[in-house]
Amino acid sequence: MSLLKVFPVILLSLIMAAACDDEPRQQTKPVTCGNGVLETDEICDGALLGGFTCTGLGLHDGSLACVADCSGFDTSGCGGACGDGVLQSEFGEICESGLLSGQTCESLGQYGGTLACHNDCRDFDYTDCFGTCGDGIIQSEYEEICDTTALAGQTCESQGDYGGQLACSDDCRHYDRSACYGRCGDTIIQYDFGENCDGYFLGGASCEDLGLFFGERECGADCRMTPGDCKSTLLWGSSQIDWADTITATADGGLLVTGATFASLDGQPYVAQQDVFLSRFSADGARVWTRMAGSSGSDSAWDVAEAPDGSIYLAASIAGSINGQTGLGGEDAALIKYDANGNRLWTRLWGTSSQDSARSIAISTSGIIYVGGTTIGTLPGQASAGNTDVFVTAFDTDGNQLWTSQRGSSGHDTTAALRLLPSGSIVLIGGYITASDIVLRWWSPEGTPGATRIHGTTGNDKPYEAVLAPDGDLWVTGETTGAFPGFTSQGASDIFLLKISSGGDLLNSWQWGSSGSDLGSGLWVDPTGDLWVTGQAGGALEGQPNRGLTDVFLTRVTPAGARVFTRTWGTSESEYVTGLAGNAAGRFISGYTRGALNGQPVIGQTDAFLIFY
Repeated sequence: MSLLKVFPVILLSLIMAAACDDEPRQQTKPVTCGNGVLETDEICDGALLGGFTCTGLGLHDGSLACVADCSGFDTSGCGGACGDGVLQSEFGEICESGLLSGQTCESLGQYGGTLACHNDCRDFDYTDCFGTCGDGIIQSEYEEICDTTALAGQTCESQGDYGGQLACSDDCRHYDRSACYGRCGDTIIQYDFGENCDGYFLGGASCEDLGLFFGERECGADCRMTPGDCKSTLLWGSSQIDWADTITATADGGLLVTGATFASLDGQPYVAQQDVFLSRFSADGARVWTRMAGSSGSDSAWDVAEAPDGSIYLAASIAGSINGQTGLGGEDAALIKYDANGNRLWTRLWGTSSQDSARSIAISTSGIIYVGGTTIGTLPGQASAGNTDVFVTAFDTDGNQLWTSQRGSSGHDTTAALRLLPSGSIVLIGGYITASDIVLRWWSPEGTPGATRIHGTTGNDKPYEAVLAPDGDLWVTGETTGAFPGFTSQGASDIFLLKISSGGDLLNSWQWGSSGSDLGSGLWVDPTGDLWVTGQAGGALEGQPNRGLTDVFLTRVTPAGARVFTRTWGTSESEYVTGLAGNAAGRFISGYTRGALNGQPVIGQTDAFLIFY
């Protein structure tokens, strides 16, 4: 028992002893109790308590009084005492001997032992408890990994941070890294510590840094860049038949690819049979959006172009009514306008009751859209020249038809490309199937027919693409079964490259190929003036291996006609090449394949592809 608890008892005993005496002495004692004067033999007298209080006697606060004979104190008005076995919370007690309010060593953060009450009843006595978070001792058996400054040898650096002061958490079960600084995974690229990425923050890195285009770089667990799923080849499509027909580069460094599909592509609604699609790719190779359009018949997309204002125009042949436009019969020529975000703005159908097709687009700086195509019938206000004629139709940006001009030979004429010359004249490059020659026809910007020029060999010549040279002349590629001047036939059909003046004169010609069937179907002139020719190779071309029935090829040619190199890609199946576009990033080849081209998994029966080089 504490001295505080014992003292009141001793004091009370002394008071009681002083108050007791033998009977004769009591009879002679003068009656002074109650006179309001504290006599020497009195403990108290009325309100005079000698400075004593309830708390001074070791009791809780209350009203101390004097007993009637002044021999001691009346403590009945006090509030009890610590140690009386009664828990008196109103006086600040939280425990009493044997009364711990349900608390234990464990409930108070200790790991075990016997809890007691402190001798003032206002705190617990932890003397017989053992172990607690905060005692500076790491008690791993109780899941502590640290305790105050005891950190088990750990530092900010060992915890993955780059520096700072490590601390222990309040529960001793975690490290407190709030005073540490920098770590891989904090979404901040800390170049000073060797990071070049952090999470989804790639610091501007792209697949192009690796000479690739499609896919995305990824940040490694150590905040160092990895290749991710970057690749040079992209296959996309549905579970059915899909192909890419034309590709063009956009002003923002992206790509537009159009083609056809027999099913829903990229979640777009499928109408029937064969629908057309348009996909936009960003400058970092991501497919931003896809749009589909179709009639109840079999529809094909042939060309796509971006206008100076960012609008997109798609040329197609449509075998029925579409987008509120009524089909005229057979297949109709179609022009669909989209904004840069893929919202369809308008659709125009025109043609005859027979077969008509819009094949190529050229857009003037003033925004006039020229469309070249073919027709088996007679367009309104025009005259048919033969079996299949070519035409040019001009539209304004609102889709109003400005003029149409139809021309042809007595046989079958085709449209390969429509181009605008620096003079403003329009030239349509096509074929004359009956004689299998290359035919160029000119129009004025207002639609007045101009000259016609024909070039070719004694064999079958088919043009597939034409582009403007920096000097305003034309480059044309295709296939031939004959031999241009100075060349000999290499196989069943060869690739040709022609330089034709803006006036139609053949300036030069080149020819190359394998022992199989080869053709050039895509052209691009790079900023140095070199040409890039792509197409299909049916054999081992320019020392490159042949992998299947037809492979993809890409040949770099100087303006003087020297072939710098050739690359080929392919599978054991057939690859078909439909176009080539280029920008600052590189060159992009479009087409379709039945195989796992360049290791990319097959998606459907036939997949659209893009190859970046």
